[in-house]
Amino acid sequence: MQYVDDDEFLEIAVSQFCSKYSQAELQDAIDGFEWRDTTEASLAKRREISEQYRQWAREGAAIDTAEVMATEVYKWGFGKNNCPNSLKSNWPLFCRVNQCWNEGSDRKQMVELLSELLCLKGIGIATASKWICFIDGDRYAIYDSRVSAALMSIKVNNKRVFPTVGRRQFGAKKYPAPTFRTPAQMASDYLFFTDFASVVAKRYDLGIPARVEMGLFMLGNIEDNWV
Repeated sequence: MQYVDDDEFLEIAVSQFCSKYSQAELQDAIDGFEWRDTTEASLAKRREISEQYRQWAREGAAIDTAEVMATEVYKWGFGKNNCPNSLKSNWPLFCRVNQCWNEGSDRKQMVELLSELLCLKGIGIATASKWICFIDGDRYAIYDSRVSAALMSIKVNNKRVFPTVGRRQFGAKKYPAPTFRTPAQMASDYLFFTDFASVVAKRYDLGIPARVEMGLFMLGNIEDNWV
């Protein structure tokens, strides 16, 4: 699904979501959010890193500290000490992405720059959206495999709204297959997702889209929610 400025389409997608997940169900999932630690510790670590990253982005996303900022988020998200090698020769692009999404006014350029970032080897939307979310969780949210799995059943005109992000297979559990999307398509999909999460946050009185994402992250790990 390529992004279109279509309020009706967005409203239908949100209505489908509200039919699947009640406000109480999503809130319970948010309250149980965990990533690599207990709920309290997980939230504290996320807040700590996001506050540092947000300040860096708001102060202009300086290139001399870009690697440190990118690596902190990458380590939090993936448990790895180094970002993909492809990023190391593309710090100017990385900084432009952060500057553009921090400003948040030129939606066409936001998609174009994110698309360029997604063209780099080893950088998918699960990675890029973590950086973007940490620019400002009041406006943006992470889109990864578990979030996408929780949204698999959302359809408009019998077509799935959100692409599925691939996930490494562990044990006997078979995770949903990824949806093929070009970098440009995925960048558009992500912008639409941020709009969607913002509307859901308002509809369910959750405050910010990042809280919607945390709930989806937990719900997406439950196989029954994939259908």
